Amino acid sequence: MSDAAFEIRLLAPEQATLLHELLEVYAEAFGEDGIPPRTDVAYLGRLLGSGQILALVALQAGRVVGGLSGYVLPRLARANDEFYLYDLAVAEHARRRGIARALIDALQAIAKDRNYATIYVQAHPEDTPATALYTHYAEAQDVVHFELCRNAALVDQAD
Repeated sequence: MSDAAFEIRLLAPEQATLLHELLEVYAEAFGEDGIPPRTDVAYLGRLLGSGQILALVALQAGRVVGGLSGYVLPRLARANDEFYLYDLAVAEHARRRGIARALIDALQAIAKDRNYATIYVQAHPEDTPATALYTHYAEAQDVVHFELCRNAALVDQAD
C-alpha cells in the first residue's frame, strides 16, 4: 500500500462493518487467530449505539488500516466521564506513518469536546513501541494490574 493519505473516523452504529474490519486488524497485530465467530456486525452495531464504547478507525483507500477502541467510564463523584483506551493497533504495512498518533489526537479532541476528565491506557513495559507512543503524551505511572475474577469458560472461548 502506498503512503496515500488516511482519514480518521469516529464510528457510528451504522458503520459496524468498519469495526468488524478493525477487529481483523487487532487479530493480526496481537497475534490472535481471527475474530470469534459470535462477534457479528449486528452485535457491534449495538455496542456502538450503547454510548458505552467508542471506536475510531484510520481509513486508507477505503480500507481500515488501524484504529482504537475503549470504554466510557461514568464517574460517581463527578458529573464527567473518563475513557479507558483498551485497544490500539495499526496494520503492519501501514505503521510508521503517524496513524497511531493521529488516532490518539482525535480521541483527545473527542474527550475534550465530551468533557471526559481523563483518558487511561495500559501497556506492558516490554511493549516498547506502545510505551514510546504513550510517553509522547504523558509520563508512565507505576500501577499494578489484578484480575480479580476470571471466568475461564468465557476466556477460553475468546482465546
